[in-house]
Amino acid sequence: MGFWEETTKENNRLLIGDEPFDILIDAFQELSNVYLEDAGRKPTSEELGKLIALALDSMNFECLSDMEGFTLSECKIKKKKVKKIKYKPGDLFAIPLNDGEVYGYGMVCTGGKPMEDVYIEYYNIFTDNIISINQFKRLKKEVVFTLLSGVAGILDNEWKKIGSIPFDESKYQIPDFYDKMHGDVYYISKGAANNPDARIFPVTKEEALKVKNPDGLIGSGIIEEWLYEEYLKQKTGES
Repeated sequence: MGFWEETTKENNRLLIGDEPFDILIDAFQELSNVYLEDAGRKPTSEELGKLIALALDSMNFECLSDMEGFTLSECKIKKKKVKKIKYKPGDLFAIPLNDGEVYGYGMVCTGGKPMEDVYIEYYNIFTDNIISINQFKRLKKEVVFTLLSGVAGILDNEWKKIGSIPFDESKYQIPDFYDKMHGDVYYISKGAANNPDARIFPVTKEEALKVKNPDGLIGSGIIEEWLYEEYLKQKTGES
């Protein structure tokens, strides 16, 4: 929540923010909608790269901090085939936090088939090394938040499956979620995330924060950052 740092393979430090990330998601979705309406299809990755390059060039790169004396030679989006890693409700994953300093844990509650929403519960369990499914089951635990989750961490095999817990998806009730609109207007999304039709607002900040589950489709990197924040709170005894 806010900004965080990531390090590239070239050891460059990047500052990444939640709000800029959300702005780009909205912009890319709008761009895709325009292509669908006017061209009858979504844009290709090559077309998107070209559009980004043209937009930056038309702005004379004024929105970037490291382009003085430079021009953009290429903006290329690289693709790689998705590994066929399967997951299902009840699967438990160990999640590396802060480059493997510690591991958090999450269990898939819904999803596993194409186009299905994937809701995952994340727990207040943090370990120095990956534990077994039996060790996990013996630990006292609480859900710190449930999120409509991106699955890049699973598909890239960065989140390690440690086993499965018997789980009846048909009996699972998706919880409520919260967020705020512009102007500090809070809302609660009843029984679904990332669904404008499920939103009830305005509600007070106190009512919203009691829900504890942030609204939206949350990517793996942000989830890892939030879990690490929870780990630090637990380590220092903060509530």
